[in-house]
This record gives sequence, C-alpha cells and structure tokens, in this order.
Amino acid sequence: MSDHTPGPWEWKAGPVGGGYLIVYSPSYRAATDAEHVVCELRVWQRPSPNADRDLICAAPELLAALIELVDYDEGSSEEGDYGYEVLHRCKAAINKAKGTGQQ
Repeated sequence: MSDHTPGPWEWKAGPVGGGYLIVYSPSYRAATDAEHVVCELRVWQRPSPNADRDLICAAPELLAALIELVDYDEGSSEEGDYGYEVLHRCKAAINKAKGTGQQ
C-alpha cells in the first residue's frame, strides 16, 4: 500500500505570472517547502483548471469515504446485484488509489 500525503489538501495560486496552481498538504508553509506540495497544475494547459483543482483537493476525502462505504456495506450485496457491482468498482478505485490495483 502506498501512503499518500495526508489531507485535507488545499490550493493556492502560484507566483504571479507563473500560470499554475499549487495543491498542498496542511503542513505546507512556503514555496520552498516542496515536501508538502502534492502537485502543480498548469492552468494555461487545462480547459477547466478549477474543476481539476477541486477534484484533486477532494481526493483524500473521497478515498476515505469509499473505504468507509465498502467496510460498511461489505457482504450485504450478492453477485449480480447493482450494489455488488458498485462495491466492486469502489474496491477497484480504492486499490488504484493505494497503488495495489492492476494498471
């Protein structure tokens, strides 16, 4: 299992004229604190930088919610049920996010 940077993740604009947004962990302090930067989004290369930014910032909470849902609903659906299929997709997404899924 890969350990991701703890959330919640936040964002801020990069330096003026830089054309990018910085997504970072709560322990981020300054531009020189690269250890806590999750990613940089080049806004001039994306049609919807704010939507991308918001999705990336929500990733830790989305993963935690999926894990909680799967743990809560485990065993309540049978193969062939819609709920079973949804749980299967949730598990696949969790494994992908943790780096344990197949590419």
